[in-house]
Amino acid sequence: MIRYHARRMKRALLVLLFALPLHADGFLRLAVGREQSRDTTLRDRDCTATAPPALFGCGFFAEGDFGKTTTWELGAGLEMSSRTRVDVSLARRGLTLDANANFTGVEGAQPVEADLTATSVMLNAALEVGPRGWRIQPFLTAGAGAARIDVDDVVYRFPGIGENAMTITQGGTFTSPAWSAGAGVTVDVTPKLAVDFAIRYSDLGDLRSDAGAARIVRPAREVTIDVAGTRANLETIGASIALRF
Repeated sequence: MIRYHARRMKRALLVLLFALPLHADGFLRLAVGREQSRDTTLRDRDCTATAPPALFGCGFFAEGDFGKTTTWELGAGLEMSSRTRVDVSLARRGLTLDANANFTGVEGAQPVEADLTATSVMLNAALEVGPRGWRIQPFLTAGAGAARIDVDDVVYRFPGIGENAMTITQGGTFTSPAWSAGAGVTVDVTPKLAVDFAIRYSDLGDLRSDAGAARIVRPAREVTIDVAGTRANLETIGASIALRF
């Protein structure tokens, strides 16, 4: 059901991306940015789960971040007045979880890694706050929408047990509410082209792994057991440059 609504939302967005710029006050926005994720904690969705059992258990988790990423964004919108504008945007980020777990009874580092893709759809608003007539115009911006996070298998390594000792759990796909807030400046290059420089914080909701089979590899054996799902919040902060036609 979630994937069905996500597909419908993407189709509606594509219609808007083509239709809005045809409006007399419409515009198209193309942006690229560089973002740094904030620290996160990967933990059980329910640390008391028993059927299937929780992966970590209460009091145990993995701490780290998702590194840096290049963000691509396409938006289309309308100028509501000389100082306000709204747009609908589609953005995509590729990230890698880099964390360290604290399972009991294991010596040394316990690195955790997983690749993921975050695709967000946002309704954004911007308000210019500088004196009228300035060629370089500061603005505030905020957005709200949804983000879909696709997670590959999550790999937990235990070099203190053995060179190839690891536990591999299933990834998953989850869509959750998302929002952003930021500030920047607009430079009017021509009457039909503006350049926006912005700094933005984004909360993209939860990364989640599905309950299912976990492959446990140890020096003397390899087994597969079912475990419950995990989750971690995905937040980023970064800078972008956008061309607005």
